[in-house]
Parts: sequence; C-alpha cells; structure tokens
Amino acid sequence: MSASPQMIRQMLQSLEVEERNLEQRLTTVKQRKAILRGWLADEEPSQGEMPLNGGDYIPSPLSRFLQGVLADGRAHSTDLLAVAAAGKGLVAPEKSARRSVNFALLALKNRGYVKTNKEGEWIKK
Repeated sequence: MSASPQMIRQMLQSLEVEERNLEQRLTTVKQRKAILRGWLADEEPSQGEMPLNGGDYIPSPLSRFLQGVLADGRAHSTDLLAVAAAGKGLVAPEKSARRSVNFALLALKNRGYVKTNKEGEWIKK
C-alpha cells in the first residue's frame, strides 16, 4: 500500500487532535471522580473513625443499681436481684424482671464488671 507523505501527515495530525481530546476528557473524568470521592467521604465516616467498643459505656439505671448491690462482695442470685430491682421500680411492670436483670448483668459481665461463680450467682469482679 502506497500512501503519500502528505496523507500520512494528515492522518498523524488527526490522531494528535484525537489524543488531545482524549487527554482533556480524561482530566474531566478524574476531576469528577475526585469530587464524588469527596462527597462520599463527607457522607459516611471511615471505619477507623468509629469506636471499636461502641464508645463510652453509660450504664443504665438498672445497671448502676446492680453494681451498687454487688459492691458488697457477696454472691447474689439472678432471682434475688430481679426482686430487688422490681421493688425499686427499675423494671417496667409489663417486662420480665428476671430477664431484664439477666440482660443487664450479661452486659456488665461483657464489660468486665461482674462474673458468675460455680453456682451461677453474680459477684463483683
């Protein structure tokens, strides 16, 4: 195939124009991509910013009461603690006092405040 040098120059010039257009388009795409990443960063916190343990522990009134009762160092059963908590009005009447107290005690146990003995009674750590 024989092409004249003038024709080759025109084709080369056409490709250079196309290359410049593509470079401009790529610059525009990169700018839009950066804008969208900025918006995304503003909308959702990165995983590193989120507390791993759920933040500062703020005990409920029931948990504070249970910690106070267990502060004497003696072992207490869930049933006895449930009766005491219900008597103080810390458990809603339509809720199971034993279940509510057990839930609060498990939360305290997971945070390292209390433990159970061999009989299943609760003791302050």
